[in-house]
Amino acid sequence: MFALLKGKVIVDTVDVEVLEGAQAALPCDLRTSHPNDTVQLILWIKEGLHTPLYSYDYRELLGGRPKETKPDARSTLSRRTSFKKDRIPVALLIDRAQPADAGLYRCRVDFIFSPTINRKVNLTVIVPPKKVQVRWLSRNSSLLLANSPVVGPFLEATQPTLICTSDDGWPPPSVLWYENGELLDDSDTVDYRRGISENELNLMPLKRTDLGRELTCVSANTNKVESATNSVIIDMTLRIMGVKVVDVGTIWAGDEATAFCRIWGSRPAPNVLWWLGSQMLPPTHTEVEVGNDNVTISSLIFVPDAKDDGAMLICQATNELLPDQAVQDSTILSVNYAPLVTIQLGKSLDPQKIKEGDDIYFECSADAKPPVSSVIWKHNLHGISRGVPKSPTITWVVRRISEQGSSAVRPDSRSWFTLTLSSLRNPPPHPTIAVY
Repeated sequence: MFALLKGKVIVDTVDVEVLEGAQAALPCDLRTSHPNDTVQLILWIKEGLHTPLYSYDYRELLGGRPKETKPDARSTLSRRTSFKKDRIPVALLIDRAQPADAGLYRCRVDFIFSPTINRKVNLTVIVPPKKVQVRWLSRNSSLLLANSPVVGPFLEATQPTLICTSDDGWPPPSVLWYENGELLDDSDTVDYRRGISENELNLMPLKRTDLGRELTCVSANTNKVESATNSVIIDMTLRIMGVKVVDVGTIWAGDEATAFCRIWGSRPAPNVLWWLGSQMLPPTHTEVEVGNDNVTISSLIFVPDAKDDGAMLICQATNELLPDQAVQDSTILSVNYAPLVTIQLGKSLDPQKIKEGDDIYFECSADAKPPVSSVIWKHNLHGISRGVPKSPTITWVVRRISEQGSSAVRPDSRSWFTLTLSSLRNPPPHPTIAVY
């Protein structure tokens, strides 16, 4: 398309794009409608400059060749120009294009017969974005710069906002969000005055499955070079979903026992405390399993006492970032223990009033788990009675005692013990018991 105006032809503008630092070629069509016409003069002028950048004059031949001049020798732009006349159309070449070179250029062509033609070229020098910046915010937080690939941590059900910004490209690039190669958000905005492009991505309420999502911001203003990208990974704080104490089975008093507790769902890994009744016990070892369930295994090595039979063993887990949440599980211990034996004179007897010839009896109590299955009474280490206990208290009767018969009495059960009585004439206030 062109128009004739006062002996000049104005042609539609041609758009040319070039990367910063590359060579730009501004075309100029020398064709005319007059069949026998020839070019007399070609001038290249940049809009806003008063002096032409380049002149190719057929009217002044030097050695049979047109005269080439750069009228503005002080211009760095002019010094980087050259004329490419052996191509169709001919072109003005600009080496090492710079952002300041961008603008509207005019190629003026004078003929012998035809009107002067002015062909316009709009040059855009593309400065590709080199980096993109991601900032993020969540509820009750300020805008934070993503200095690492990880953003967060965020709580479940929160709606984070990710803002991607590009400010070092020209023309201002598009800024898009992608996930797994699929376009996620293309609602970018451009501030041409400041040369800044932004895209604000508002995520839906987060679920546990959003942990580890990788979102990529892509900034580009040309397909001639690689786009600038920045990928971020969603980190989350996750509540504890469950705690389970593994049944420790039957254990023995005095022997080491190991208990295990499985905690799942917590991120970061939970803090674990063990309680045996009201006594706090630090865990022996805590290990985090690798996987999607955020599983932590805590173990406790402890030595139970007989009194711990029936006690509650508690595993309690807390997430340090969610201090209001404490989750626990418990198990009732079943502790086996050897017989705990006590022996004494019958409750109705007064040791101070016992004399030779009296009948006396002893009471033996044996507490054991499993229960005592047999009892043997010994006198001076010789078995004198054997029986199967029918109640927790076992009684042994001695008829018509004598001073010569006073010595050691021992009821034996599956746990062994010895009871020694002193002379009946000088009985101690309490019997002496040795338990083995």
